[in-house]
Amino acid sequence: PRAAFDARCQQDPAMRLELQVQWQRALHATEEWQAEMLRGTARHRLLHLLRKLDDLAGASGLAWLPTRREIGNMLDMALETASRQLTWCRQEGLLDIVDAHHVRVCRPRLLAALRAA
Repeated sequence: PRAAFDARCQQDPAMRLELQVQWQRALHATEEWQAEMLRGTARHRLLHLLRKLDDLAGASGLAWLPTRREIGNMLDMALETASRQLTWCRQEGLLDIVDAHHVRVCRPRLLAALRAA
């Protein structure tokens, strides 16, 4: 509850400062991510997104795959463009679509494609 949080912060000013520092870091990371995801060609933006998603993949190697519409919204591209770029990635062996919401990324091929883009 908010009241308990406020009381705790009054008792421990260092905790409030630490939370503010963490919030600032998170905001900065979000701004950097957004700038990176909106720079370059549609293919370059999708490759960067796949790299980020692969970084977050679990021990199974499966990464979350947003819908094509979500990808388009995140990367400022049309749904059709997102779909074409995903198809290209799959044909080039950069990823294997496991199901509607999961993908397995071939990191060496993805990194090579990023260098070439």
